[in-house]
Amino acid sequence: MKNYLTLLFIILSLGAFAQEKEEIKKNTGIFNLTEIGYLPGVGNITHDNIDTENEANTYRLRTIFGYFITPHFSLGAGIGLDGYHNPTYNTMPLFIEGRAYLWNKRHSPFFYADIGKAIKAGMEFEEGLFFNTGIGYKFFLSEKFCIHTSIGYNLQHMKEAMIWYTEIEEDGTINLEKQSTDINMNSISFDIAIHFNILSFD
Repeated sequence: MKNYLTLLFIILSLGAFAQEKEEIKKNTGIFNLTEIGYLPGVGNITHDNIDTENEANTYRLRTIFGYFITPHFSLGAGIGLDGYHNPTYNTMPLFIEGRAYLWNKRHSPFFYADIGKAIKAGMEFEEGLFFNTGIGYKFFLSEKFCIHTSIGYNLQHMKEAMIWYTEIEEDGTINLEKQSTDINMNSISFDIAIHFNILSFD
């Protein structure tokens, strides 16, 4: 965990101290974010009023199309793929996203929030609530190459997820039984995205 926090700090520092060649207003128009992420599990996995340690690791790929309603706020819609491991679930989040930017400049901190549903990408569960929120930094590595980095909290609720239960009989026999239950998955999200300006209104 410390290694990921250090890496994110270095990336944010590069963006914060990068010198801008000129004060160009960039928070306008229609854009796309192509994003990858890593989500280590935190806390416990809750199912049937039982808490077990959350050792899940998740890998994320998603795309978001957004529009700057004002220079300080954008609204968009996105779809992605989240692959959970230990336990293993494949989800397809479909969501709306709001981003609030502190500055109307090439480099700016921002706050974001996503909410939607995780459509099942397998037979392991039924669709459930998806929620993701956090903070980030938008900066340019070159004249046209823009990056968004962020860290946040991710909640995934899965309905009727399949869970393996272990039952030990009196004679020591171990039985495995698969049952369905609702579960909540909590994660910290580390994301990095490439920003593409599709249409500007300058």
